[in-house]
Amino acid sequence: MGDVHLIAHDQNKCITPKDGETQREKFFTVLGFDYSDNIISGLLENSKINNNYSSSITDYQLPVTTEQCLFLQHSSFVNCSRLNIASRSKFGIHTYRGTIDDEELMELIVGKQEAVEGV
Repeated sequence: MGDVHLIAHDQNKCITPKDGETQREKFFTVLGFDYSDNIISGLLENSKINNNYSSSITDYQLPVTTEQCLFLQHSSFVNCSRLNIASRSKFGIHTYRGTIDDEELMELIVGKQEAVEGV
């Protein structure tokens, strides 16, 4: 829990590639695993909030700083507006970028996610 990986995503994962690309790399924060050993509750981190999104998405963007997450190159937002599920096979030492060690930040991320999911 809290490990962060840089994973390539495409439009099937609701990521819009830029400049003619077919994929786009995004950070994925691991929050747990399901019974099939898939990574669950992964949250994509964005450098900016898209102002075209509705408040049901923008209200669930949690700011994180480079001080909280040393692997970030700039302060960002964690998108807590929906769950993401990915095969564990996509994750490995080659995708690992760091860990969110800040317990309070992880509690905020999990709390926002639970609020969205109604847990």
